[in-house]
Amino acid sequence: LPMILNAIGETTIEGGLTAPVQTDLEIELRPGFGAIVGFLFTPKDWLSFGITYRSEIAMELEFPATAVLEGITLPIDLETTQFFSPHQVQFGAAVNFTDDLLVSLDFAWVNWSGYDRPFLEVKSSAAAVIQSVDVDFRDVFHFRLGAELVANDWLIVRGGYAFRTSAVPDQSDE
Repeated sequence: LPMILNAIGETTIEGGLTAPVQTDLEIELRPGFGAIVGFLFTPKDWLSFGITYRSEIAMELEFPATAVLEGITLPIDLETTQFFSPHQVQFGAAVNFTDDLLVSLDFAWVNWSGYDRPFLEVKSSAAAVIQSVDVDFRDVFHFRLGAELVANDWLIVRGGYAFRTSAVPDQSDE
């Protein structure tokens, strides 16, 4: 059972154009939980199948701040996702062709399109701030193929191939 902590806090920043900046900071950490579930099915001694699900888990940071500069109070809200692990589903199969040769194959889907806040968002009711950027991540697919050969008592040879798509969209137009 994976666990992550969410952070909520607040701060006041005071200072003048020539005065040193003073800060007062409070943070509260709250736990968040995720799940990992897997099943292994072995219909024959030489054949096995497995499936795994990992739930999404994220660490959110919500941070209201107050900046006081030369007597002017400016409320600011800061929000971001500090850590993100998306929903994932993975399926795999393994075949023992002989006692010395194992071949495995797996395929995975990772829901990166669910990650919608990778950057710090700054909001204020009293001042104009930079708008957040729309990232539009794409889901990722993995394909992996591997083999293990027991050459003799002291040598095991392993090799494989992996292919993974990118979560980041094509940026050649930007």
